[in-house]
Amino acid sequence: MTLDIHFVKNQGAKEIAQQASRFLIVHNPDTGSKIQVPRSALVNKDIAKIKDPKTEAILTINAKTGAILG
Repeated sequence: MTLDIHFVKNQGAKEIAQQASRFLIVHNPDTGSKIQVPRSALVNKDIAKIKDPKTEAILTINAKTGAILG
């Protein structure tokens, strides 16, 4: 007996998956806003500084995980 499993993504799910792979999403704990940072800007970096466009605050993040370092 064989069991065939097929995974099908609709167009909306494909677009969300592509966007998630192109951008690192950082959550600003002070405002609760989400900041999208292109992964191409973080190549070969361990730590990066980004600016929250709403509050102009500078956040230091781990470039691999998106965690705020302080």
